[in-house]
Amino acid sequence: LRTGQVEVLTNSPVNQVDGRNPKISHDGNSVVIQAGPERALLQPYLYTVADGWKAIPNLRPTGEDIPLAVNDRGDVVGNAGDGFQGGGSIPFIYPKNVS
Repeated sequence: LRTGQVEVLTNSPVNQVDGRNPKISHDGNSVVIQAGPERALLQPYLYTVADGWKAIPNLRPTGEDIPLAVNDRGDVVGNAGDGFQGGGSIPFIYPKNVS
């Protein structure tokens, strides 16, 4: 991914619900979004030039885990929102090297 140049991220997981809150790593090699076929089925996705799109599993069955940032290694941090463990929210980190 290059600064100042528009690039189409092929095979995007976005389907009916637009990608939400895209975040890019400082080095420009990773992008993370929240996407899905409908509001209740959203989940984070990580895009890297080398690997393309990779779904990041939700911590809750109803989805809505929100990615907040991605670092230069491709590790994603975010928030598992309302309804998790009795209605609270918790932070999460998803290391890039997890299968």
